[in-house]
Amino acid sequence: MINLFRIIRADRIIIGILCLFICSSCRQGGGTTTGPDTMKTMTNTSTIKHPYGVLVNTADGVQFTTARRLQVMQALGVSCVRDAIAIPMWTGSSDRYESFAMNSLKVVLNINSSQTGENVTPMPYPSDVVTYKASVTSILNKYQPELIVIENEEENDKYHVVEPDKYIALLRAAIEVARSKSLKICNGGITARVSTLLVWDDYYSRGLRTEAADYARRSMPAALADDLPEMKRFPKLKDNLAQGKQLVAAYKTMDIDFVNFHWYEPIQQRENTLQTPDLPNINSIDTKALEETIAYYKRATGKTVITNEIGTINRQTGIVQQILQKTFDLKLPYVLSTY
Repeated sequence: MINLFRIIRADRIIIGILCLFICSSCRQGGGTTTGPDTMKTMTNTSTIKHPYGVLVNTADGVQFTTARRLQVMQALGVSCVRDAIAIPMWTGSSDRYESFAMNSLKVVLNINSSQTGENVTPMPYPSDVVTYKASVTSILNKYQPELIVIENEEENDKYHVVEPDKYIALLRAAIEVARSKSLKICNGGITARVSTLLVWDDYYSRGLRTEAADYARRSMPAALADDLPEMKRFPKLKDNLAQGKQLVAAYKTMDIDFVNFHWYEPIQQRENTLQTPDLPNINSIDTKALEETIAYYKRATGKTVITNEIGTINRQTGIVQQILQKTFDLKLPYVLSTY
């Protein structure tokens, strides 16, 4: 058993280190962060031996300046970070990105066509691919991130007006730019709930009905698992599943380096936190569903699987350690925790 996770509480935020880079040296974000807090604060990054990174994000209403993020990263001794640039906010540079790069941090960069968030109206994907490609080119002429992630949760209808064909067109355009610069690129990250539906559907479609029912029981709220396969009570999820299947089929033929998905444990309680009153105290999970999901994406797309957003829906470190152990055992090259 490895013990590669440690957490600290910084003010009111819990910072999780879970960004694992086995094959290389390295949450959602809206746009760039600019201002006088840009500074060089980290030292001795060349002595870092472990392969972990950290996402220092807003939590419990606490906003972190770039300087404070760097201080936390310095305390943790990390070597990589997830960041985001929203194209509408792009003015030719990003103070936050440059602060990370100046401090020898490798950046996993989301490039988003709009600002996304729980309190932001979902926006349609751009139809003008030529202009979009020019914007991506402008960003990547300025910066060369460790990994480019196109959009955040491409089928999440809380963030986007989801049209898979439009998203696929944007991803193809971004791939052309990334390839011209020898940069790695992947999709935005299929959400946890749609990921579980995709795995269930794969079992069910192949006639593995027992396996499908067992997977649903372990990975979904009972109300949803009991409503399969018709999903009469969850018509929106039925639409989301169809969109996810279209995306996965496209990823199989696209020139992306990785297929990216998101995950939260206990997965059965995702978006259904009232089902288990003692959710805050759950400290152990069965990671079999996570392993099955990773195996599905690998088989369905033929691509190496990564996750740039994985975490817990409570604050029990035992779950985080189990997640880390599983992703380590399965040799995922990029794993970024956030919660």
